[in-house]
Amino acid sequence: MVGNRSGLAALAPYASRAARGVEEPVIRAFVRLAQRQLSRGGYTPAVENALAQLLGGLATKDKKGKPRTGTPAVSALTDQFAATYIDDQGFVNEAGEHAIAPLVESIRMTRNGKPRTWSPAVEAVTDQFHKLYYDDKNTWHRTRWLGTKALKCPFDMWMYQEIIVDIRPALIVETGTAYGGSANYMARIMDLIDHGEIVSVDLDPKPNLPQHPRVTYITGSSTDPVIVDKVRGMLPTDGPVIVILDSDHREKHVYNELKVYADMVTSGSYLIVEDTNVNGHPVHLKHGPGPMEALDRFLAERDDFEIDRSMERYHLSQNPRGYLRRK
Repeated sequence: MVGNRSGLAALAPYASRAARGVEEPVIRAFVRLAQRQLSRGGYTPAVENALAQLLGGLATKDKKGKPRTGTPAVSALTDQFAATYIDDQGFVNEAGEHAIAPLVESIRMTRNGKPRTWSPAVEAVTDQFHKLYYDDKNTWHRTRWLGTKALKCPFDMWMYQEIIVDIRPALIVETGTAYGGSANYMARIMDLIDHGEIVSVDLDPKPNLPQHPRVTYITGSSTDPVIVDKVRGMLPTDGPVIVILDSDHREKHVYNELKVYADMVTSGSYLIVEDTNVNGHPVHLKHGPGPMEALDRFLAERDDFEIDRSMERYHLSQNPRGYLRRK
């Protein structure tokens, strides 16, 4: 019996070659059949059923347990998925949303209490929520403070509260008054710590601005030398100064503001560039170069400011990379 087993083992390589000699022509014939059907407009149900059974045996991971992302079969499946579930405008269609929803729900967002911010999937989820929040006209467009519009994200407003309490500024310089909601909000926080004043500049502020003894409104362009001199005349001789830039969001204007107002910020205090999220960072793709691009130019020229990413710890800020702390 032992000798018989040895004989069978010796024949195994020949059997394997013989099997391959039979299988490979069959596979080639099946591929030709499938290609012929595809050229006529699509596979028959019989071929689709056969392909479905074959896909069940497709190895999705290599021997080390890592995804096999570069194989022809996996690449073809990915292409087919996109062709099936992406519409003509480049968005996932309804069928695709149903297909990917279980995958999105299974994304690990944190590990050991810390966000997995390096993950492309986590970043994509965060960016998509940012777009939802920004594009929905019922969110920041309707944010109010004591009845007055304050066109900001509540997460950022909370950060302003923390900064005011920690820095205890003698003066906050705000460009871009709009409805006056943010100036009034910060003034009320200053009331709670019984310290500080605000000067808010706008070329065309809204009527009926909220009045507060800590707030001074100036009408004019934030980069007009006359207006800049007025603001400089209000700088305290002693005490921290915070600057918040939130007026015209075109790159040139924001860059000019940075050049004018950055040196008003005291060491250890903050220069905040608002709405750096526009122009695809990640919202408002059609905006054109704006605050983020101006910020990049400014930081390439100055080394006395550093980005404080801790101010973005709620994972949604309309001022990404925009919280600058002076060294």
